[in-house]
Parts: sequence; C-alpha cells; structure tokens
Amino acid sequence: MAVNLPFAVCRLPFAVCRLPFAVWLLYSFILQVPQELEEAAAIDGCGPIQVHYKVMLPLIKPGIAVASLFTFRFPLNAFILAQVETDRATRALPMPALLYITGLTAGADKS
Repeated sequence: MAVNLPFAVCRLPFAVCRLPFAVWLLYSFILQVPQELEEAAAIDGCGPIQVHYKVMLPLIKPGIAVASLFTFRFPLNAFILAQVETDRATRALPMPALLYITGLTAGADKS
C-alpha cells in the first residue's frame, strides 16, 4: 500500500504539535537578551529590523538550535518506535510514507 502524501504533509502534524514548546523555549532565550544591547544598537543607527538580525539573532542562535533539535527529535522517536515495534501488517502512517518516498518495497527482492 503506497501513501500519496508529500513528505511535508506527513511532517506537518508533528511540527504543529511541537510549535508551542519551541515558542516557549525561544521566548525564554529572547528574554535573557539585555534590553541595553537593543537600545545601544538603536542609538548607533540600526533600525528595528537591523536590531533583530544583527543583535538578537546572533545572541539566540543556541536557542534556535535547541528548539530545532527538540522539534526534530520527537517525530524521529515516533518513527523509530513505529519501525521497531510493528510488523508489515500493522504499520503506522510513517512507514508506508517512507517506503513511498524512497521507492523501496519492504521484504521484496528488487533483482
């Protein structure tokens, strides 16, 4: 059985479920940036967008990395759990989606 869904559609529910956690995590990183740095950049002539890109983003890059790792880890765990604990007759949606995307057929000899 092949699933006719693009890979992004398969990942969308996982990303939507993890989005509040990522926003909460990034919010705490953004709160730790001192207000004085933003004010100093504004005094030096940076506009609001330049302050965001030249001051805020470099300081919260570790937070972005952590949030993306956590967001990626949970769907990966669900996929590995589905791969390990199910057999061919009782597969969840991620397994047929992987087989469709990669063009593999489980258990079939391609010679």
